[in-house]
Amino acid sequence: MTKKQEFVPREIREKPLYELESVEDIPVSELYQVKVNGKEQRVYHTEFFDFVSFLDENEKAEVEVTVNEPFQKAVIRPAAAQIPFKEEGNKISISLPAGKRITLELDDKLESPLYVLPGKYIPKPENAESSVCDQ
Repeated sequence: MTKKQEFVPREIREKPLYELESVEDIPVSELYQVKVNGKEQRVYHTEFFDFVSFLDENEKAEVEVTVNEPFQKAVIRPAAAQIPFKEEGNKISISLPAGKRITLELDDKLESPLYVLPGKYIPKPENAESSVCDQ
């Protein structure tokens, strides 16, 4: 049986925990490097997980993850998706079907998962007066 992480309550704050001016203010992961279809992607790091987001334009994405620390076992979640992958040394290769979001867990550590988050391009509606991007 998997051991659950302990819930640690935080005190209520007047200000946000993080104040960001741009996505560039999110730190870069030191644990993971990711290429999608051969193109290097920025991998972000938070206190609880690392993540990579990319534009999902094909029927599947060839995802190559380089792990910068030694590990024994890799698991793709959700397990029910049964997404195959190959391990070669510190590299993990995944053929990710279009639209599938997954997490990569190493050595059953719930503290350092990598979330792989493909997304679709959504064009700005023609009748929109303004958007978040315009502000």
